[in-house]
Amino acid sequence: MQVPDLVVTKAERKKALEDNTKDLAKWLKANKDKKKTGRFVKTIWHGKVKIKPTYMIPRDKLLLNFRNHRFTTEWDNLRQKTN
Repeated sequence: MQVPDLVVTKAERKKALEDNTKDLAKWLKANKDKKKTGRFVKTIWHGKVKIKPTYMIPRDKLLLNFRNHRFTTEWDNLRQKTN
């Protein structure tokens, strides 16, 4: 699998991340009770343990880091599910 060469400036990347975050927050607010999985995850935020619910979110809301070594495997799994 080849990853296309994309030239994106830091400002463009930052804007895209901000837009994605706002879009996801808006979606979660609108679908908060409908999409909870009943599972929870422990996270550490500013040195404090928080327990947060997990959600099933649409794939178009996902932001995958193609630089992550796990991305290729996850991408292949997603492609197989949609084919």
